[in-house]
Amino acid sequence: MKNTLFVLALSLIFIVSNAQISTHELPVSFKYDIDKLKETSVSSKKLNYLDFQKLDKEDQQDEKNGVPPRFGYRQNVDYSINNSGIWHNLPNGDKIWRLNIACPGALSINLLYSKFWLPERGKFFIYSNDKKHVIGAFTSINNKGSKENILGFATGLVYSDKITLEYYQPKDIEEQGVISIEYVVHGYRYINLPENKSLGSSGDCQVNINCLEGNGWNNEKKSDSTYFSKWQQVLYRFVGKYYS
Repeated sequence: MKNTLFVLALSLIFIVSNAQISTHELPVSFKYDIDKLKETSVSSKKLNYLDFQKLDKEDQQDEKNGVPPRFGYRQNVDYSINNSGIWHNLPNGDKIWRLNIACPGALSINLLYSKFWLPERGKFFIYSNDKKHVIGAFTSINNKGSKENILGFATGLVYSDKITLEYYQPKDIEEQGVISIEYVVHGYRYINLPENKSLGSSGDCQVNINCLEGNGWNNEKKSDSTYFSKWQQVLYRFVGKYYS
């Protein structure tokens, strides 16, 4: 059972990594140093503190029952461009929407979206409030559906307990992006996530069972292709609303 849980955790990491197609550029606000512009502010959302003792008891019981392990706790929210955050007008006429989200005590934060759609040349970023960890830009290439049939999405881990969401829209773009967050995942276990790897790969022997950390998992090495395929299908069904 321990082997099963281990492989499930690795598969989830690979699935999340594979979803992170982005341009790897700095947020537009960094260029303008938007926080120094006159009358600039950011709307903030602070989520509830978690009962870690309760979570630990639940995780121990899950392990006994053979339930796949979790690294974070999903908190249901309803944050979108239309009901949260603040818009800023840049000197050249472009616009930026920003929203801060805080999860007290979190090791990481990631987001699951009920709807996610960006127009051509729109850019979406997420970064820690100290600006040391940035993911994005996510663009129209990440759209999973059409404007008439907008689907869900998910973005990966940002290692901080406070993050900023930033959506940039050029002045000549008439169609506004749709960003609707359904869950904020409060990460309470540290996962060293290799970013932008293909499904089944890993970075610098961080999680691959063929690396040093994989010693003792020889059964899985012998049949990893079928074993991983089976559990990846289970996980895709579980998170298919966001990753498909």
